[in-house]
Amino acid sequence: MTLKSQIQSDINTVFLNANEFAVSVVFTIGGVAHAAENGIFDDAYLVTVNERTDVMPMVTVNSSGAIATSTSPNDTAVINTITYYIIEIQPDGTGISKVILSKVKQR
Repeated sequence: MTLKSQIQSDINTVFLNANEFAVSVVFTIGGVAHAAENGIFDDAYLVTVNERTDVMPMVTVNSSGAIATSTSPNDTAVINTITYYIIEIQPDGTGISKVILSKVKQR
């Protein structure tokens, strides 16, 4: 097994495992709530969006999950019973994506 294949295997079995590091995330995409999936939540992530740097929450998830179809500013993620609006999706090319969130709906 190569290092790359081992890391890709570990994404789901270790890093995105709710018994290890992950939390449950329910995405609502285009008004449709999707099945819960696991993600790594960081509620204090330094991010630059639209040339503005701020501390915002983010969640790292599998790129092939519900987030792959998000295009609307009304799309949300519920994490630990808190609803967040999806601000930006940043795929990293390895099969996971950083989803930048906000408690406040963006215009």
